Amino acid sequence: MIKIRAAEAISVIANIGVLAGLGFLAYEIRQNTQAIESATIQALAQQTLDASMIGVENPELRVAFARASRGLEYVTPEDYSILTWWYTGLLRVAENRFQQTTLGTLSGDLNTLSSGSVLAYRNPFFGLFWPRVRSNYSTDFAEYVDATLLPLSQASALTAPPDLVLPEVRDALPRDASSK
Repeated sequence: MIKIRAAEAISVIANIGVLAGLGFLAYEIRQNTQAIESATIQALAQQTLDASMIGVENPELRVAFARASRGLEYVTPEDYSILTWWYTGLLRVAENRFQQTTLGTLSGDLNTLSSGSVLAYRNPFFGLFWPRVRSNYSTDFAEYVDATLLPLSQASALTAPPDLVLPEVRDALPRDASSK
């Protein structure tokens, strides 16, 4: 009888140990998940910063973007090439954010999904660019862009007052009768 009670006591203690181990494992998995989510968000933030810095550091991109914002008729073949490469990179960041949202890592608001760069999608060039590259992307992401980002290209980008525009950008913009 004592052997049976001792065996039962050991079994109960072992079961408690297993439950405690499972509880600890669940806690560790939760901590690891939070760390991965945090690292993912940080990596996406870095991608956004890198894309923004390209626009800040690259005068050719600034000029191309400014010309396209003014009107597609002002875009040169070189501008077209520059903007195509830049929008391709920007869309890859947005696609990554979209996939992370689908997985539940990020919220699904427009600012999060558009990399916080809604202004970039308000450029008329994006409306010209997207239909040409749409087939390169997954159907669910393409439908998201069609419904959410593409309509932004119909609204014009905000025009900064002349004193806020960098001189090399302002000087590269074509002049019309209203700016003389």
